[in-house]
This record gives sequence, structure tokens and C-alpha cells, in this order.
Amino acid sequence: MELAEAVTEALSATEPFKPLYPQEMPVEDKIQTVVQGIYGGRDVEYARKAQLALKTIKANGWDRLPICIAKTQYSFSDDPKLLGAPTDFTIHVSDIIPKIGRASWSL
Repeated sequence: MELAEAVTEALSATEPFKPLYPQEMPVEDKIQTVVQGIYGGRDVEYARKAQLALKTIKANGWDRLPICIAKTQYSFSDDPKLLGAPTDFTIHVSDIIPKIGRASWSL
């Protein structure tokens, strides 16, 4: 009971959830916001394949969906040799794969 009360008290002391970015924000700005606000990076560079995927995403109206970034688990950067929580780095986006429900679209 004591643990339950402590958990309840801790939960009531937290601020309500607030999204990091507005849903209507462009995909590139959402990615930039996550890179800077969560990972501590400076910039984002897109490979040609990712740039083409962005065009498809926008053409299909999927740019209003939330984003999820997959990268190395060893670092906040995308460089597995840059361990821990570095700052002022560039994330290199090699591809963007929309996950849109029942069947994902592969570009």
C-alpha cells in the first residue's frame, strides 16, 4: 500500500504530457526537433533515398503522422563509435519508411 501511495504521489506531481512538436509540422522539422531537442544534435542530412521518400510521404499526405527515429543504441548520434551523449553532431538519414497501419509502404 505504501508503494502504491508513493507511485500515485509521484504521478500526480508530474506535468501532463505535452507533444514535442505540433502534428502539422513538416516532417523535416519534426526530425530536426527530435535531433536537437532529444538527442542534442545540431543538424540533419538526408541521403538521396530519404529525399525521395520525403516526396512520396508528402504526396500521400503522410507528413502529418508522428515520427519515430531508429538509430544506433550506443549513442544519441547515428555513429556507434561516438558513444554516450555527444552534442553538436549531424544525424544522417539514410531512408524514411512510412508505417501507416496494416501494410507498411516500402519505398
